[in-house]
Amino acid sequence: MAAHHPRGFALLVVLWTVALLALLGTHITATARQAAALSLLLHGAARADALADGLVAEAIFRLFDPSPRGWTADGVPHPLRLEGGVGEVVVRDQAGRVNPSLATPQLLAALLHHDGVEVRHAARLAAAIVDWHTTDETPSPGGAKLAQYRAAGLPYGPPNEAFRSPEELGLVLGMTPEVLARLEPQVSVWTRGQINVERADPVVAQAVAETRDSSRGRWQQLPEGEVPPLVAEIVARVTLREAQAVRRVVVRFDPPEADTPLPWHILAWH
Repeated sequence: MAAHHPRGFALLVVLWTVALLALLGTHITATARQAAALSLLLHGAARADALADGLVAEAIFRLFDPSPRGWTADGVPHPLRLEGGVGEVVVRDQAGRVNPSLATPQLLAALLHHDGVEVRHAARLAAAIVDWHTTDETPSPGGAKLAQYRAAGLPYGPPNEAFRSPEELGLVLGMTPEVLARLEPQVSVWTRGQINVERADPVVAQAVAETRDSSRGRWQQLPEGEVPPLVAEIVARVTLREAQAVRRVVVRFDPPEADTPLPWHILAWH
């Protein structure tokens, strides 16, 4: 029996080695498959991003095209066929939106109220929005300056300058994510303050109509003969088999007679 012990031990070592090599081979194969799948996903994501960027450029080109093939900033979706997927571009004119840095407290309160905010809370929130961008250190009635933010336990206060993005409204004392979600499509930080009620959504149009006197000088049309620059939001969506991408871009288009080296300017890119 003892004479057969070394041979049995050697056989056991061989079997364990074969099992270990098989396990190692399985692990290498699985890792290679995971790496290939990850590479495919990364390639798809990069391709979707590049296509979304291309759709933004396509939209800018189409907005300059005076032919029937050109587009207008009317909010109508433009579906496009892409290799391995589909795309869609929507261009919306922001002339019908409210600039929170220029609107009166009355207009902001009316807009918030029609967005579902209770009347008194809407007035306080509107005052806080005004206090966010005005330089006066004393809060307006119902509003909020640095002391009110500190009392609320917040580590920041109003910057006393114009809003840089609609998302910044979410930092205003009293603003909630639900109210901001309803308010964002109705505001723009890029307009001059004049609101084209013909291009505004019903909520904005109603708020403007109710506060026409208090908002005079803020909402009226530009002087006769002056052509305002088009400020448009371009939303480009790409859906491929392996990836998706979305671009939200705000572009200002200067009038043809404007003496500018570039007729369009990117204001925001997300």
